[in-house]
Parts: sequence; structure tokens; C-alpha cells
Amino acid sequence: MRWRADLSLPCHWAIEIPHEPWSAALPGHPLAKELVQAWRETQDDIAPSELFQLGGYADEEVVHLDPLDIAVATVTDAVKAGSWEGPVSADSADWVLLADWHAGRDVTGYEGSTVHW
Repeated sequence: MRWRADLSLPCHWAIEIPHEPWSAALPGHPLAKELVQAWRETQDDIAPSELFQLGGYADEEVVHLDPLDIAVATVTDAVKAGSWEGPVSADSADWVLLADWHAGRDVTGYEGSTVHW
């Protein structure tokens, strides 16, 4: 195993909303979609994705929503439903991504899956 310090930038440009169209532009960042596109075009030259990443921003190639926001919404919904003990913060800024693991060829049948902690 080898470690290196590297660059990690947001790869998401929208947030989930509770009604159609189910997502909206990232608040406060009117050019977020364009910035993410520019990052994706240059990322492999600057900081290629690895199979396992500690910290930084979640890197989910097929979803334009931040997996951390989705996790926060899932946990806060579970607290409201009484299936998870609270209290928990509903503000994604209070949460941190610990790790990303891209299953790749490691898990048969789930190649391309990503696990976020």
C-alpha cells in the first residue's frame, strides 16, 4: 500500500430536493456544473482517482449529487422515523467524508460500485 497527499475538489453540482425535479443547482455556486466539468476534464492529469481515498470529497462518477448529502438525508429521515437514535445534524457541513472505496474488479458483480464512509 502506498500513500500520497493529493488534491480533492467537489465533483457534484446539485443538491437533492423533496419534490420534482428532485434535484437543484448547488446553492451559492451558479457555475458549479461548469466547474465540475472543467475538473473532470483535467482531473486525470492533476489527481487521478484511486481505488481507495481517505478524506477529501466523495468521487461518484455517475451521480451529480454529493453522496455525503444523501447519507445525511438518510440518517435524518431515520431519526425522524424513530429507527435511529438522534440527535444528528441535518447540515452537511457538520459531516465529513472519511473514505471512498471504488470496488473496481475487487468485488465480482459490483464492479464500478463505490462505498462511502
